[in-house]
Amino acid sequence: MLRKLSILLLGVMLLGLGSQASARSGFSLSLGTDDFYVSVGNYDYYPYTLPYSHRTPRISFHNVMSDYGAWVSEPSFGQVWRPYVHRGWRPFTQGHWSYTSYGPTWVGYEPWAWMGYHYGNWIWSSRFGWVWIPGHDWHPGRVIWSHGYDNIGWMPAPPNGYDYSRGYLDYRGAHNQFDYYDNDFDDYDDDYYGDGDYYDDDEYYGDSYNSGYGDLFHGSGYRNIVVNLWIFIDTRHYGYNNYSDYYLDSDYTRTLFDRRRVRISSRPLERRTLERIVKQKINQASVQVREIETDTRKVKVVIPSGEEENIRRNANRVVKNVIAPAFAEKKRNFKGLEAENAQVVNKVFKQENRQPKIRKMTEDEVLRDAISEQKTVEQKRKNFVREKTEKVIRSEKPETNRENKVERKDKDAPFGIDRNQNTERRDSQFKSGQVKKERELNTESKQQQKNRDMEFKMKQEQQEQQKQDRQNREDQFKAEQNRKNRDSEFESKQNQQKNRKEFEAAPNPKERDRGFESMKSREQKREKDFKQPNTESERFKVRNRETEERHEPVSPAPTVERNQNRKEDQETGRKKVSSQDKKEEVAPDEQNADDDKPKKKKKDDSKKKKQNQD
Repeated sequence: MLRKLSILLLGVMLLGLGSQASARSGFSLSLGTDDFYVSVGNYDYYPYTLPYSHRTPRISFHNVMSDYGAWVSEPSFGQVWRPYVHRGWRPFTQGHWSYTSYGPTWVGYEPWAWMGYHYGNWIWSSRFGWVWIPGHDWHPGRVIWSHGYDNIGWMPAPPNGYDYSRGYLDYRGAHNQFDYYDNDFDDYDDDYYGDGDYYDDDEYYGDSYNSGYGDLFHGSGYRNIVVNLWIFIDTRHYGYNNYSDYYLDSDYTRTLFDRRRVRISSRPLERRTLERIVKQKINQASVQVREIETDTRKVKVVIPSGEEENIRRNANRVVKNVIAPAFAEKKRNFKGLEAENAQVVNKVFKQENRQPKIRKMTEDEVLRDAISEQKTVEQKRKNFVREKTEKVIRSEKPETNRENKVERKDKDAPFGIDRNQNTERRDSQFKSGQVKKERELNTESKQQQKNRDMEFKMKQEQQEQQKQDRQNREDQFKAEQNRKNRDSEFESKQNQQKNRKEFEAAPNPKERDRGFESMKSREQKREKDFKQPNTESERFKVRNRETEERHEPVSPAPTVERNQNRKEDQETGRKKVSSQDKKEEVAPDEQNADDDKPKKKKKDDSKKKKQNQD
């Protein structure tokens, strides 16, 4: 009887497995082959399709993310989004960091990365794993930074006031893990481009956590969850375009925190600090800023330039190994060629003129390919992590050897002497490091002061030069005005001299006297207007003085004293002119008497000639 029952149960089990296999075999998923991309949803890589779209429809964050995951309820946050991804997936791993004017900006290769990594927050839930809290304010990638021993790491930052110090996400208020900043975060060897070791003397004694934060970072609860939160890569791999094959595993993360080999910063990384950490030059990428209209308001979206080629190279791999297995398990199909933005996506991937290359795969085939690819990557990661761990152990050996020597040398000494010596050694090293810091700060401050002095001196020289140029222009303008005034005066004097010669050459004495009188009246009038001497001698003196000044260098503008002297000279000139005019009033009569004498002589001579002829 028991044998029959066992046979019957075995038949039922086989029947159930057969039905499951037949159900699996009935589902197939269409995937692109030979780098041909097949759309997963209606909004794949949406910001990159905007330049090819004739219109930008209004979108809803809830509807967009529904194409790529499910909305679930999480206490304290309400509706959160859980992506359809393969087991072992973690946010901020399928992509790379690109430095822009906004700081380190994450470039993700998931079809929904443009929204999931730049709005809202990611949190780790013990029930659902990684889930996304929606938001509408764009950011380059909200993470907490860490580095230590040739590694750089990050973890998604929870909302303000929350942390994981108790082993789960909980509200702690203003005093939490992520309001802490390590003051020594960027304190390391300056020769970060050289071939030397990362830290001086191959020794690094871990973080310098404040005593008030030690329990938050090294409590038993946080140590259990830290492997799910942090992502570390070697600094040599920072410049790679995809970190999915190079981030270190959870065991290495636990080792770093157990040995306190990390430094943590809740502030955005500056370019100079990032270059010093990764020991390589960081180039700043330009960005394109656009606006998207949502069901609530317009939101900003920022796209680093030159990332389209990286997306084309990595999109198919991410879809095949991360997205497709989860869709196959949920028995959900891709939108494919029926997606709303399928045509513009084809333009982004430069396949609008290509024949579609699509392959239908069953659930088992999709899972098998994804698992085999994951095993290959994990094996490479384990080999690399083993090398890194050995390097950490080798760096700690010199310290342990020195401690062993102290113990063997002082094994008969009282208890605690070796610990005191180690403490003194560490104190001396700390003091030497402080001296080195002060020396560097002094040299830097001296150089800055020198640069400021040079800038001040250059500004003074520029101001002096500008002042000199302005003075030269004013002098030239004044000299030009004086020259024009002298030329006009000289021309007027020449005209006066010409008129006088014409009057003197007149044959009739009456006309000449009349001309002298009219000329004298004009000169008197001119004297009243221009206050110049009207005698012939004075006029000739003025003319000679003006001609001599024409050949002399240009003098500056007259001062107040010169103007006063000129007025005094003019007044004395008027007095002389009045005295000379009185003398010249008698001169015409005397001149007429002298002119009559030669006429009488001529008459007498003519009478004598007539007498002689007779």
